[in-house]
Amino acid sequence: MNDRELLFGVLSVQLGFANAQQVMACAGEWSTHRGGVSLAQILQQRSVLSPAQRQLVEGLVEKAMQLNGGDPVKTMDSLPPSGRMLRETLTRGATLQTEPQRDRPQ
Repeated sequence: MNDRELLFGVLSVQLGFANAQQVMACAGEWSTHRGGVSLAQILQQRSVLSPAQRQLVEGLVEKAMQLNGGDPVKTMDSLPPSGRMLRETLTRGATLQTEPQRDRPQ
């Protein structure tokens, strides 16, 4: 997941619009559509976010990035500790969601 998409997911959870599991599930789907659709679009399509919530989070992402020189990594680093922990959880979850499934011994 790229840093801007991750920031969108973290803010969505911090605002109480989504939970980490919903964002991780949508991030897994997003990873298969890279370039064609944003995480925000998928969250809205799956009715996790309303159009108004999506617009609000998109505005907050833009403003937060402006305050940090347009750098999504710097913006993520400026989050309080709970946001940084959530970022790590979402990053690990998105990685697990996109790894190929292996056959498990029965």
